[in-house]
Amino acid sequence: MSRYEEASRVVGTALDSAARAGATGTAVTVAARFAEALTREDGQDEARLLLDTWTPGPGTPADAVAAHRLAHSVLHFVEGRHAEAVESAAGEERAERLGEQ
Repeated sequence: MSRYEEASRVVGTALDSAARAGATGTAVTVAARFAEALTREDGQDEARLLLDTWTPGPGTPADAVAAHRLAHSVLHFVEGRHAEAVESAAGEERAERLGEQ
C-alpha cells in the first residue's frame, strides 16, 4: 500500500469516526485539510468530491467554515479559476473573523 493510499484510508476512518460522533465541524475541517493536500498532488477531482461531501452547515464552527473555504480557494487557484479563488478566500477571511468575535 502506498503512503497516499494509507493516508486516504486513515483520513476516511477519521471522517467516519467524526461523523458517528456528531463532530461535523471536525469532519469538515479534516476534509478541508485533506482536500488541500490532494489538490497540491494533482488530486483535484477527489478534492472536489471531498469538499462537496463534507460541506459546512448551520452551526458549523467558524474555523471549520474558514478551512473549507480556504480549501476551495486553493482548488480554484490550481485550476486557473482565479476570480473564484479570490472569492473563496474572501469568504474564508469573513468566516475566520466571525470566529474571532
